[in-house]
Amino acid sequence: MKSLDGVSAIIRFPKPGVEMFPEEKVRNEVAAIQYNQDNTSIPVPFVPHCGTKEESPLGFGPFIVMDYIDHVNTMSDVFTTPGLGISECHYLDPKVDVEKLEVMYGQFAGILLQLNRLSLPRIGSMECREGFSYEVDNRPLSLHMDELVRLGTLPRSALPDSTFSTSSFYFDNLAIILLNFISSI
Repeated sequence: MKSLDGVSAIIRFPKPGVEMFPEEKVRNEVAAIQYNQDNTSIPVPFVPHCGTKEESPLGFGPFIVMDYIDHVNTMSDVFTTPGLGISECHYLDPKVDVEKLEVMYGQFAGILLQLNRLSLPRIGSMECREGFSYEVDNRPLSLHMDELVRLGTLPRSALPDSTFSTSSFYFDNLAIILLNFISSI
């Protein structure tokens, strides 16, 4: 959709039946985008609005309205061996221009360095507060956790319900969840 001033925007919804925690996913994603926008120079889309299922057009589900970032092609288009079908395994084109590859790897390195400099007091999901401050108040929710619930029949109640003070506590908790789940099968 295009606004009157010519800015393009998209509206995104979590995939129904694929995302097990759609409201939480949208809230976490918006907070992460805004945090990166406020604390790095990594280009991320501007998010003028997001909302819950109740606020959603036609009740489709939680949503994010964000600037559309125009692009000509994807990284895959540039670096994948030409002629591969969508269902085939894609791999780096051995004839790729080395200079293009160096530029891309340099950009990746810059992004990773900026992300590495960010420091949060706990492991979990952020929430944006008034005055553009951020607090890690919500449990971590990774793609793997979501997939264990969706595909692996892990009960929702087995996932963490709070934040973690250290990465050791976080990974210990994940290991316990997985071991308990595997032993229950």
